[in-house]
This record gives sequence, structure tokens and C-alpha cells, in this order.
Amino acid sequence: MLLLGVAHLGFGQSNVVTFTNRNGKVYQDVIITEVTKDWLTWVPARGIGMGRVRLADLPDDQQRRFGYDAAQGAERDIEAALGAGLFRELDGMVYDLRKPQAEWMLFYGAWLAGQGQDGAFIVPKPSDLAIRDRRMDGIVDAKTHKGVLWDAASNPTDILIYVRHLKPTGEYLNFWAKRSGMYTLSRPMMVGKRIFAGAISMYDAGRACEKDDVPEVVLNGHKSSARSLAIGHEGSSSGTGFFITDDGHLVTCEHVVHASARVRVRVGEALYEATVLKTDRNKDLAILRIQADTKPLPLDLTGQPRLGEAVFTIGFPIPGLQGIKPKFTDGKISSLTGIKDNETHFQVSVPVQPGNSGGALVADRGAVIGVINARLNDMNTLSRAGVIPQNVNYAVKATELNSLIRQIPGLSAKVIALRTTNRASKPTSDLDRIATAEAATVMVLAD
Repeated sequence: MLLLGVAHLGFGQSNVVTFTNRNGKVYQDVIITEVTKDWLTWVPARGIGMGRVRLADLPDDQQRRFGYDAAQGAERDIEAALGAGLFRELDGMVYDLRKPQAEWMLFYGAWLAGQGQDGAFIVPKPSDLAIRDRRMDGIVDAKTHKGVLWDAASNPTDILIYVRHLKPTGEYLNFWAKRSGMYTLSRPMMVGKRIFAGAISMYDAGRACEKDDVPEVVLNGHKSSARSLAIGHEGSSSGTGFFITDDGHLVTCEHVVHASARVRVRVGEALYEATVLKTDRNKDLAILRIQADTKPLPLDLTGQPRLGEAVFTIGFPIPGLQGIKPKFTDGKISSLTGIKDNETHFQVSVPVQPGNSGGALVADRGAVIGVINARLNDMNTLSRAGVIPQNVNYAVKATELNSLIRQIPGLSAKVIALRTTNRASKPTSDLDRIATAEAATVMVLAD
């Protein structure tokens, strides 16, 4: 969405304007050359080039100024999205793929390897599998959705997947599909010069929706995801967070709130507007605040957890499918370093899913020793190492929060920190620790 910035002198061809989008890109000193029913065209006041801006993405007052009918524009958007198959029904939910959705991917130029009973065997090109990076929630930059066209003259890659509800229309296909577990081949299958047997990754293309399938709130012009509608908010992504003070400071992952215009926090049944105070993209950490009395967790800033130590997390994995109640999983510290021996991370056997990002990794004394932020991507690992990873997950060490906390005046004094002197304190019962962590854990919603 675009917000008009600084001063403007009117919008005639002889007048210069400046506007800025939500991601901070500034269109400095441009001249409006054409206004159609849906688009505004501009050229720079100095230099060469041109660009277009959707009138639907301008604030209401500017839409009215250009005579834009928001209702008609929204109707055209809906019809175009329906025609492109961007509304998909799967497991009783409607997904709006005009915005990134967790676990959904666009396969572009994929190769049809064979027909299945309720779908098709597909060889995707490598660039499709590389769309999702280390960020666990699969929240990707919209600019990177399509990747690069696969060279149809080249040999297929050695990666085979099964896509349910996909009806092939040719040898090379473009389609959306959602990750949905594993598919077991009933007999070995040869693709090119390679034989596949056993389990392969499975996706589901769902069903293209009719207009009657689309929720009313979307038809009224709000680009809400079905996942969002299912949990009663309009955020385009969700993750987990946990409180570190009793006056509303909380921690989550930076990628959960990255480039978001609005962030909210669900505490029980209540929604609070959140302010993003500090972020560190390299460490994938963010500190937010809401205006409320909250129940914090202590941070273990000693940096002395032990290999094999019991740990657990509470979070909100895949809320559109699993619901909005917090989910508990536990495991062990598998390694005191992360991927490629990264000293800032732990590897843990705690099972996590998209939506767990930002959750507290809690040790046996009830203190936070890390922040869940990543898991090995099945398809990327299969393509690189030839194996599917088994429960390989990562957490940023809590000690990495120190520098971020110190940047917020007065926050260090409010945080309850577990020091070396009290690490030996008698641990509370398992159920007490879990109840305390649950009370401090919240869902983070980002638009």
C-alpha cells in the first residue's frame, strides 16, 4: 500500500510530487502523466524512466481526488484473482494467495513426470525449492515468488514430488501448492536416469474457488488470508512471542514482523496493538511492546546450557489448521551450535512448525535459553544432501538478546535475568514450568 509523503503541489502534468510506499521506497520528484480507472502513471521530473502505481493502493482521500471508485476497483481485483486461481480451497479453508501464505509455493515451469490416482508426479526446478530460506514461517518477499524460468531443454532435476488435486494441462506447468507431508510410492518410479522408491514430499494444489466460496470480508476489499480469517484477525502472517517484563515488553523473531505496517499481539482472547521497539535482522530477533500488565519469563543470560539438556517450547504452529490454542512440544539440546557450527544458535530436537518462530526455548529451571527461529527445509536438504532431515531445528541463544535489550533505555533493569549464582536453584515441577511459560506466550500477528 502506498502512502503519499511530504508536500505536493497538485497533480497536473506540470506539477512535481513525492510519495513513499510502506517499505520505505521514496518516489522523489515525479510528474503524474496519466490517470486511468485503476492506475496512475508517473515520470521523473529530472532524468528518464516511468512507473505506475495502483490507485487502489493510495489513501482514501487521494483515491477520491482521482475519482477512483474503490468498490468497483475491489470487484475487478477479485474477478482477476479468481480467474488466475489465486483463491484456493483446501481442507475446508479458503486461501487468498495474493499475499504470501505459510507453506504455499508457486511452482513455475515445473515438469510433469507422471499421473497419480488423485494428482500428479512433478519435477520442480531448483529455483522453486530455493524460494523459502532459513525463515521457518515461509514468509517470503512477494518480489521473489516466480524465480527464474526453468530451461525446458535441460534435463530434469533429481527431485520428485507428488501434488494432490493437480490436473495437468501440459508437460510444463505453473501452479500453486501447499506442503502437506509425505507420499509413499507404491512401487519404484524411474524419472530420467534415476529411480525413486519409498517416501517423497507431497504438496496439495487444492481447488480453485468460485466467487461464492470467497469470504465476505475479502469481497468487501480486504486482502485477508483464510488462515487469518480462521483465527479472527486480518494479519498476513503469524508467529509466536513471549514476555520478558511485567509491563508489556516481548520478544519474537525479526522475520515475523519484518516490513510489517501493523503488528498486533493476541493475549488470550484480547488483541493489542504492538510497537516494534528494536530489531536485529542478522540475529533474527525483535523486541516489541504492548500497553498491558503481563507475566514475563526469566532469561538465562549465562550462556551455560548443557548438551542433552531437556528443553521445551510453547507456540502457535500453523494456526489456520491446528487452531489458535497454544501447543507444547519438548526435546533436547542436540548441539551447542547451529548450522555449520554457528555459535549464536542451538540445534534442538524440539518439534516445531511454521508459526513457532519467536517462541521461547525453555530449560529445566523455567528460564529462556533461546528463541525458536528455524528448521532445516526438507526439500532444500533433499536436493543438496540426498536425504530428508529428521527433526532438525534451531534456536537463537538468549545471550544474543543482550545487545538488543541494552539499546532500549531502562529495559535491562526490568528484565528478570537468571544469573550464574542462581542456576543451581531448585527447579520447579514440570507442570508449573509449562503453566508459567504458557501464561507468558502470545501469538504475534503482522500485516
